[in-house]
Amino acid sequence: MPGCGNECSSNPGHTNRHERQILIIVLLINAGMFVAEFSAGLVSGSTALLADSLDMLARFRDGDINLRATWVCSRNDMIGNVGVLL
Repeated sequence: MPGCGNECSSNPGHTNRHERQILIIVLLINAGMFVAEFSAGLVSGSTALLADSLDMLARFRDGDINLRATWVCSRNDMIGNVGVLL
C-alpha cells in the first residue's frame, strides 16, 4: 500500500501469528534461563543469582509490545546470564 510504511502488511493475520510465535519463543527462553539461574543460585547458595533469576519473571507492563526491543533485551540478558553462570 502506498504511504503505508513498514507498519502495513498484506496479511495482518499472518503477521500477528508470526509475532505471537516470536513472543512465545522469547518467553520460553526466559523461562529456561529462570530455571537454570534459579537452580544454580540454590545449589551455590548465591542470593545474587536467585535475585537475578526472579528478574526473568518481571510481569508484563501496560502498553504495546515492541518485538524488536523484546528480542534485543532478552538476548542481551541471556548472554549476560550465561556469562555469570559460567
